[in-house]
Amino acid sequence: MKKWMILMSVFVIILSVILIKNKEDTSIYESDYFSKLGLSYHKHEYQYKYTTMIKDFGEPLKIEEKDGKTYCFYKEFFFMYYEKLNKNSINYSSAFNVTVTSDKYKFGKDKIGVGSEIEEVEKAYIKSIDKEAKHDYTGFRDGSSYDEQWVEYYFDKNDRVRAITLGLSV
Repeated sequence: MKKWMILMSVFVIILSVILIKNKEDTSIYESDYFSKLGLSYHKHEYQYKYTTMIKDFGEPLKIEEKDGKTYCFYKEFFFMYYEKLNKNSINYSSAFNVTVTSDKYKFGKDKIGVGSEIEEVEKAYIKSIDKEAKHDYTGFRDGSSYDEQWVEYYFDKNDRVRAITLGLSV
């Protein structure tokens, strides 16, 4: 009888540990994309000012305006602004997104990044509550809440990631 009680106690402890572990939010694949890129931006901040970008990375290598948008290019990623930047707007303009184009950055436990296969991306975001698939990209809501990060993976003709876009505003 005493052996049985000890065995049951051990079983209850193991079961409790498993239940507590599974109660954690495992739906989030990557908790902080931005610090990995070196951005002084935090989830739910919804503004990454032009002046902050300059402070974080210096002057862009190239600035391109196209269709009323401004793209600020750095070696491994670029920022997109929904307006043309000028002397009057740079103090209040916020980037809409940042697109990673380098294989230097890897995200989550599976180290998904530029060069990863589409199957690896799909597997990594299996618990995402929102997914949008189009011809050359797949977007995911990273987590179980609509407040979580929106991430888009763009694929080349060989179904490998060629770019990753992270939303910076609502």
